Amino acid sequence: MLAFVITMASLMTMEMPVTPETDARALFRSPDSRCRMLKIIHGWPQQPDATSGLLDSVAKQGYGGVVTNVNFDGGYTEAETNWTRFLHATSELRRRGMSAWLYDEMGYPSGRAGTLVLKDHPELEVRGLMTLSRDVAAGPVEIEAPEGDLLLAEAYPVVRGAIVLDRRVPLRSEGRKITWTAPRGAWRVVVMSVGKLFDGTQVACSGYPERTPYVGLMEQGLTPRFMEFTHDRYTRRMGKDLAKTFAATFTDEPSTMAIYFNAMPWGVLPWCSDFATEFRKRRGYELKPALAALAVEAGDRGRKARADYFRTVTELMTERWWEPLRRWSAANGVPSGGHLLLEENIIHHVPLYGNAFEAFRHMDSTGIDCLSSDPTVPRYASMAGMGADVPWNAARLASSVAELDGKPQVMCEVSEHIQNAGNTAKNLTEAHYRGTWGRLILGGISVLTSYHSFPGWTDERIKAANDWIGRCMAAVSGGKREAQVAVVYPTETVWARFTPSNLWVEQISPECRRVEETIRALSEALYRSRREFDYVDGRVLAEGRVVAATLVYKERRWSAVVLPECDTLPEAAWRNLAALKKAGGTVLVIGAEPRNCLDHFPCRVAASAARTLGTGMADAGSVPGKLDEVLKPDITVAADAPIRMTRRRIGNEEVWFLLNDSMRPWSGRIVVPAAGPVEVWDPRDGSIRTEASDAVALEFGPYDVLIVRRGAS
Repeated sequence: MLAFVITMASLMTMEMPVTPETDARALFRSPDSRCRMLKIIHGWPQQPDATSGLLDSVAKQGYGGVVTNVNFDGGYTEAETNWTRFLHATSELRRRGMSAWLYDEMGYPSGRAGTLVLKDHPELEVRGLMTLSRDVAAGPVEIEAPEGDLLLAEAYPVVRGAIVLDRRVPLRSEGRKITWTAPRGAWRVVVMSVGKLFDGTQVACSGYPERTPYVGLMEQGLTPRFMEFTHDRYTRRMGKDLAKTFAATFTDEPSTMAIYFNAMPWGVLPWCSDFATEFRKRRGYELKPALAALAVEAGDRGRKARADYFRTVTELMTERWWEPLRRWSAANGVPSGGHLLLEENIIHHVPLYGNAFEAFRHMDSTGIDCLSSDPTVPRYASMAGMGADVPWNAARLASSVAELDGKPQVMCEVSEHIQNAGNTAKNLTEAHYRGTWGRLILGGISVLTSYHSFPGWTDERIKAANDWIGRCMAAVSGGKREAQVAVVYPTETVWARFTPSNLWVEQISPECRRVEETIRALSEALYRSRREFDYVDGRVLAEGRVVAATLVYKERRWSAVVLPECDTLPEAAWRNLAALKKAGGTVLVIGAEPRNCLDHFPCRVAASAARTLGTGMADAGSVPGKLDEVLKPDITVAADAPIRMTRRRIGNEEVWFLLNDSMRPWSGRIVVPAAGPVEVWDPRDGSIRTEASDAVALEFGPYDVLIVRRGAS
């Protein structure tokens, strides 16, 4: 408990959210370091004067501070010269009153301390479950197994598209060669091996140091060894100055590594050396008889096995990676933070984390990255939504989890990576950057950390951009989002439907892909219709309470819950949703109807909920209209206006952050649901003006932002 108190105290003092009591108006006019973007600096000069000059430049450009670490080169945390440079730099940061986050790795992804963790410990290298399946006809069959130690080689009869697990036929193997003579009928061969996971993965294609093996985050003992070379050394070197210097740690894209970035001959799933043992202990049955169901369709029994499998992945990632980091943070007064890999797409979340919502839940400061600074790129136009655009919805996911527990810091690492790779960064204007940052802030980001290169920009131009960011953050930081609508993050449904691919997630089934397409379409429809919402998961639904036609969870309260292609949830979640509907609340079902609980496929409780909730809607695009029938609007504006918004309550004030999500200027009348006068805050120049009524005439330039605030009534 003491450690928890220390962590929360650090959260409130290092990055204290802006409240009316801290004079938000003065802070808006002149934002301090807490509100400004942080520049990412991975190495410090040898000479103290050069360090001072570098920080002078950071301040001159309007940054509030830095994200930093011990220099990568020359031995990383093992080199005394690196510590001398780092300790001088952090002393200067404290003297200047600059904000800072502590980067926890020698490059990325986090977990390996460059090459130090795996040195003399090859057993900690990441493992994968490589999968191969093939439909075969009668006659001779010869298949080459995936690399690694053969775990399964069996054939199964196929009935109505699914294998029959209880009629397995073991196949003969010689090395990697699998042979069999198939009888007449429809058969599916499944071959699985366990091996080290490198070729085709993120660390084989990118990362730093380049082409360096990765570690198994689910392996027992991995995280303490990683922290021995990183976190623990920072503690010993800095002592109490650690918490005085850093607002949070920054872990960078740690994952199970179980997605292929380049095509491979087989698919992959997460694994660790004691996974089968842990599965049996946690789920109460042996995994191997149902192992083939992880790769191919096997009916209800197979879908339950998949859900149990990914539930186990989630638990091992939580217990062996996220929680050790968080315990260190609690003990040292520096909140745990950073961002995940491929946060934009729920289908990626499952093989990489089991459950990204749960991963965020076990971070003190959640975060994402944004690799593009061009909001004109159509959503999901390329890279399957994995960074080609500005992922406001990923920001909303991370911030939704943070707000459930009152965590004030939600970070986004920003850059022009996509534009730099395409040699188009020089074409970006202030409007492009404003649109990028505006979308992220609208999504719930409260801290921006920057790899921006700003090609061709002067110091004055960069400072003006940082002033704009600082004013936006000062205007909306703190308080809570005023959302009447909860959108379910249907990870349990993806668990039950997921099958592995040999490149990204290209080979998943159409019904699994439909989950992602539905939640994406729903989120975009709510965004365009200016309807505020939070994401929630099965745990929130199960642990919440129904009070006066609303779902209540801790300090959050929602009048409507929307289920996008969601057929599997905890039993208690289905009970609460049915109770909410019976109490007069709104529950909208899109596509799939309630069918399964985590312990039963199918489930009688889910079937009962389905009867109460009614037939699913076919189209996510019709949800805003249905919500308008039962809920008051968050703002009123012309239907075709490009205005997007987020709504917050900060102390006794209501705040509307309004973004012109377009390269075209827009002007018009906007009505906020606030009786009496309101203030209009303009982050372009820090001005504040009062309007006599809640109907306000506003003018926006391309991707401009204006903030409307209503004081205590």
